[in-house]
Amino acid sequence: MRVLWLIKGLGPGGAEQLLFALARHLDDTVEPTVAYVVAEKDAFVEPLRGAGVDVRRLGADGRSWLRDLRAAVRSGRFDVVHAHSPLLAAAARVATVGLRHRPALVSTEHNAWSTFALPTRVANALTTPLDDLTIAVSEEARQSIWWPATRRRCEVLVHGIDLAAVRSSAANRAQIRAEIGATESDVVIATVANYREQKAYPNLFAGAEIVLDRCPSARFVAVGQGPLRASIEGEHARLRRKDRFALLGRRDDVPAVLAAADIFVLASDYEGLPVALMEATALGLPVVATAVGGVPEVITDGVEGLLVPAQDPHALATAIERLVTDEDLRERLATAARRKGDDFDIARVARTLQARYETITTSR
Repeated sequence: MRVLWLIKGLGPGGAEQLLFALARHLDDTVEPTVAYVVAEKDAFVEPLRGAGVDVRRLGADGRSWLRDLRAAVRSGRFDVVHAHSPLLAAAARVATVGLRHRPALVSTEHNAWSTFALPTRVANALTTPLDDLTIAVSEEARQSIWWPATRRRCEVLVHGIDLAAVRSSAANRAQIRAEIGATESDVVIATVANYREQKAYPNLFAGAEIVLDRCPSARFVAVGQGPLRASIEGEHARLRRKDRFALLGRRDDVPAVLAAADIFVLASDYEGLPVALMEATALGLPVVATAVGGVPEVITDGVEGLLVPAQDPHALATAIERLVTDEDLRERLATAARRKGDDFDIARVARTLQARYETITTSR
């Protein structure tokens, strides 16, 4: 079965990590090809190729990416076209109109429709009924779909991670803690969030300042990169306790950084279902997060972590401080988080997705 995966870019984001993990866990009966548009977002190009996946950029050498997409979809080479971007999904659906032998169409909603630009939202809404299968990564994303009929037939498929690989990173805990200057008595609070407005770094910084004033043992680390780098680094430079809040930039060993931490924090204004959250729970990190997107579908307040409202740095700080100062609570939530992490097995996702591909291609 030949499958074309469409994605906006192949930078170090959650959807990109999902494709890479899936590519390594599908069996030999599925042959994936990945096509992307944004040239500078190429972090996963070589890893995917190393996993035996054909990777191509739409619109290379000055060509129109829309023309390249249309040619790929209409080539007859693919049995399934699976889009992981609403704009590319809409374009792929339009490209199949009128085809006598068209590929099966699949799209995955990684975020709520309300987060899309209005033109993208309208294009997606008008064309989604052409899907053979619509998937959402969370119930919140499914509920955001405009059309009731499409919403009803949309399937929630919680994506996953390579549990064994992530958990093996715990072996590097002491090494990473030494690298970031954390002592045995320090309580390390880690976030993994690219430098984008939705990740709400100003609120994280404001909350961290409160915690650092009250908790001498607290130390923050952040992994991320992105278009707001200059402004975020500028805000970080103005922190009074910036010596205890390290911006690590992009890292290729994110699970190892998380394994070196004691608490995971996420201050986002909106989310789908973050890969870093799944990695944190798999590693047994208690979570402090804003109750947005698919986060409350993973974290039950008071069980695997503490949930707070978005855009409330004081609530964020209070929750972090509770975990920093209460070791028993931290350990109880950590145990529950690790159990929850067992749910995020990418092998399960690969089996389920492969079965859905087989169903929609044989029933047409």
